[in-house]
Amino acid sequence: MLSFPLIMELVAVIAGLIYILLAAKNDIRCWYFGILSTVIWVWVTVEVYSLYADGLLNFFYVIMGFVGWYQWKKGGSDGSELPVSQIPVHKLLLILLAGLVFSFAGGRFLAQYTPAMATYWDASTTVFSIIATFMLIQRKIENWPLWIVTNTAYIGLYLTRGAYGFAALFVIYTVLAFYGWQSWKRELRSQV
Repeated sequence: MLSFPLIMELVAVIAGLIYILLAAKNDIRCWYFGILSTVIWVWVTVEVYSLYADGLLNFFYVIMGFVGWYQWKKGGSDGSELPVSQIPVHKLLLILLAGLVFSFAGGRFLAQYTPAMATYWDASTTVFSIIATFMLIQRKIENWPLWIVTNTAYIGLYLTRGAYGFAALFVIYTVLAFYGWQSWKRELRSQV
């Protein structure tokens, strides 16, 4: 018999897979499944696995699910659908540098003031997930390589906590991020 936390984790995994597959296909319906998955993850990551920063991240994802849906639908310059685009390299480097600074600060805070585990690892995956989420919401193609790196880090983090379902999900997320990157490259080329 499956325990309630395991059932909830499985529902979050299935909804999460549907979310990332639809996002990789540039399908706005991805946001519905993202919201469902992350609502469940908030509870599981905090109550079951004691990953406080990750729980906070999932709460952020719930809100960003609504923002993402709206942005994709009406975020274009004239209130139309937002197109796929790129971030200039100099801006991308500044964003990544800021991510490193916030990762260190977040890890230090978690280590000093909470009973959280793997504090620097947890903080860095959280910070870079936030950055990648903003890129995804803005339909910036650079979100996909950032997700590849961040998801790979999450695989290790979840394995250390015994969260094997989430670790397996992030293996699949990493593969789908490669697919999303290729798919969005084709989309970007078709806009020219």
